[in-house]
Amino acid sequence: MYDVNHYNYQVSQPQGFEKDNDFLTDTIVQLSSPLYNTKIYYTTNNDAPTKESKEYVSPIKITETQTLKAICVLPSGKKSAVRVWEIH
Repeated sequence: MYDVNHYNYQVSQPQGFEKDNDFLTDTIVQLSSPLYNTKIYYTTNNDAPTKESKEYVSPIKITETQTLKAICVLPSGKKSAVRVWEIH
């Protein structure tokens, strides 16, 4: 609806961990989008995610210290700001 009417709006960021997280063993990260019909793309190599990055389809297993970055992308191609989690 927003795209059809040419509204200027911001796409919500992916949801998951709410702050930096520490763990002692492997951990599972679950991400979600607050918007319907939105895809999440993510990286774990410290690069900014794009539509060419890995698409989030199931929980991500983290086995070592890394930076997880994710974006939400609407069907129109409009993207959220990058959400960053430091996991160590």
